[in-house]
Amino acid sequence: FRIMRRKRGAWMNKASDPVLEFLDEHGIAAPVSVFDIELDPSRSSISRAVDDLEAYGLIERPPDYNTHFQITDLGREYLEGDVDATNLERDDVGDA
Repeated sequence: FRIMRRKRGAWMNKASDPVLEFLDEHGIAAPVSVFDIELDPSRSSISRAVDDLEAYGLIERPPDYNTHFQITDLGREYLEGDVDATNLERDDVGDA
């Protein structure tokens, strides 16, 4: 990953990038409990990161798995350094 090129948003926390990286590397949809087991940040940091990443469109819930999350194309573009997260707009309307 080109971490130095990423343009993080002020809304992001220390769990934001690890969650995106995990989903991108494994190519799966996963529940928050997997992030709690696999990643170092605290459960509360991971939970907040997941809520924010979904609200900003970097991850999404697959149609048939409301408790799972997968990375979006926008999330992959952010990891590549092609998206400035400070310019993204929050959308809380899609919350389930």
